Parts: sequence; structure tokens; C-alpha cells
Amino acid sequence: MSKFSDNFRKYRKAYIYTFIISFLIGVGIFCLYFFLNGYFIIEALNGVSIAAVALVASAGLVFVHSQGAFDTIAYGFKQMFTSFVARKPNKYNDMYSYKQAKIEKREHSPRIYFAILFASSIFVLAVIVLEIVYHVGI
Repeated sequence: MSKFSDNFRKYRKAYIYTFIISFLIGVGIFCLYFFLNGYFIIEALNGVSIAAVALVASAGLVFVHSQGAFDTIAYGFKQMFTSFVARKPNKYNDMYSYKQAKIEKREHSPRIYFAILFASSIFVLAVIVLEIVYHVGI
């Protein structure tokens, strides 16, 4: 856990900004669904559920990206556009050197998917509370 705390101290602003932006996106999704479909508790429950699922899915995509799942696609597009437009030769001659450079860069970067998951946990808790309120009938 000390690696994460050191990473958090080093990139505190990135984590805070990511949390705020993802929370506001979740609130925006909730507000769009709730205000466009009516002012009932089932619409609130659906809106919060959609926001929670969207944030968890985006955190999953950010995690997969941070593990290097899209490196091959990025390298291919980079090679293609460099051959079309650039006047200088490409910096990376092969896929292996490109991946090694990306791995070194990712070791010293923030793990922003944790901030997105933390923001989505607020919406998951709201789903649980709204489910209880809906089924108890308060």
C-alpha cells in the first residue's frame, strides 16, 4: 500500500481533478435521466444506476489502457500517420521498443482509475440507499 500512497502524494492534483470530473460526469448522467424522464423514485434509481455503471465501465477501460491493451493499435496508427505526414523518421523502429518506452512511462504515472472507481462507489452507495427506500416505501 505504500506504493499507492507515494503515488497519491506525488500526483495528488491528478487524482483530485479526476475524481471531481468523473463525479460531475456521473451527476450529469443522473440529472439527464432523472429530469428528462420524470420526478419519481424509480427514475432516480435508474439514473443513479446508469451513472454508476458508466463510471465503473470507464474505470475498467482506463485500467485496461494502463496495462497496455491498446498499444498495438496506437503503434500502428502512429506508424501510419508518421509515414504520411512527418518529415523526420519515426522514433521507434519496432513494436518492442515502443512497448518498453510505454511501460517505463506508465510506471511513473498516476493510477487515475482508482479515482474514477472511488467516484463510482458514491453512486453505488446511492443505488443501495435508493433500492432500500424504494422497496421499503418510505
